[in-house]
Amino acid sequence: HMKAKLQNIYVLIGEEELLKEEALKELKNRCFETGNESSLTFNLVTLDGENTTSSKVVQEAQQLPFMNKKSMVVVNKDESILVDIFINYIEHPTDTTCLVLQMRKSDKRLSAYHTLKNNAKIIEFNQLKRENLINWIQQYIHNNNKKISHKNATYITNIMENNLSGIQQELNKLI
Repeated sequence: HMKAKLQNIYVLIGEEELLKEEALKELKNRCFETGNESSLTFNLVTLDGENTTSSKVVQEAQQLPFMNKKSMVVVNKDESILVDIFINYIEHPTDTTCLVLQMRKSDKRLSAYHTLKNNAKIIEFNQLKRENLINWIQQYIHNNNKKISHKNATYITNIMENNLSGIQQELNKLI
């Protein structure tokens, strides 16, 4: 569901970490040519939002890519870093950088959120509802060339509750 042109800024937001990880992997695949590991080494920067500053993020995002069309800056756990210097970058991003902000939640009333909404692709990853979880299990098993009944998928959902990473680990034992 991210086949369109690669945006300059993505915000991956929500509680469902596994789906966010998959989306980030997809973005990396689109940003970097497969098999070009050196491109990843030089052009992928991952920052911890709790231990960095907005000016550091902007500084990294303004670096030109090395032997690749784009570079990528990923900021994890980024709830509070949206300050003025950063908002200025979001309004005028560097074309050669794909900036990915990952956060569990964001206050949608803040003006910073509105700036993001107007200048970035925001993708929400909320925990899956029960029926979607059952469908996810069946699809995951199917993608691994196996089959599972709706009844058994429901059973797994009942005992594992809404823990997608845990469910995936258990399914991997079965496949």
